[in-house]
Amino acid sequence: MSKDSYMEKYSDFVEEVAQKASDYTEKDWEKKDGNYQKYSDKWYKKFHDEFTASDKLLLTGYKVKYSYYRELSKCGDYVNEIINSIDLDSSVSAIKSLKEELMNGIGQMDNETGELDESLDGLLEKVGIVLNY
Repeated sequence: MSKDSYMEKYSDFVEEVAQKASDYTEKDWEKKDGNYQKYSDKWYKKFHDEFTASDKLLLTGYKVKYSYYRELSKCGDYVNEIINSIDLDSSVSAIKSLKEELMNGIGQMDNETGELDESLDGLLEKVGIVLNY
């Protein structure tokens, strides 16, 4: 393999990872990590003395891009773990229970408001009688 073919294959590898990263399983990532190690270490060392400054910048870009998609996949796994750890049944049950408590409280307030209205009406009626006399 020549330096130019190495750089072309490395570029193709990173582009493939970028396009398919969201579909990879952990087993796929382990295989890609093995390939990445070859590109970023083994083969890099083989051609190290031949790289221009421009080549080194490109290669650094490949490392950053691969690392970005690799770490992004780990974040997705972490988010999935969090989502899977949530007990939706108990959450729904708790929400229903709170809703029931709120509805009961509102019903009780309505009853108390009705009783208060009746008391105020009675009081106003008595005050009106007293004021009329």
